[in-house]
Amino acid sequence: MSNIQNFLIELSKLEVPISEYVIVSSGPMAIVGLRECSDLDVLVSKKLFDELSQTHEVMHIPEFNFSRVSIGNIDFLYKNPEEGDKYPFEKQRDEADIIEGYPFQNLQTCLYFKENSTREKDKNDIVLIKEYLAKK
Repeated sequence: MSNIQNFLIELSKLEVPISEYVIVSSGPMAIVGLRECSDLDVLVSKKLFDELSQTHEVMHIPEFNFSRVSIGNIDFLYKNPEEGDKYPFEKQRDEADIIEGYPFQNLQTCLYFKENSTREKDKNDIVLIKEYLAKK
């Protein structure tokens, strides 16, 4: 069984409301078979993040304007709203691709974030996503 399938099982056991999250970053790439993921990044609503932060330690990541709660192999991320944010949580959730019953960030949005990153692994991901989208 692939990492993504194991992580989805782990996520389902946490019983978080499906309307309150979207799987982002390498998750959308893994579910369509572009590459494996080493964890699951899950963008969540403020409501869900507030609930999770009641029982789990919160880590603030100011350079990315995120806060994170990690549970096992899953990082629940809350992005502080910014003026002019092109992809706030609500938009990403509304535009998510539902695959195997889970909301995944669509690959066009994933590509946008990867293109605005300076990390080397994101540069490699850009190539993979563009090749995949060109075949569709």
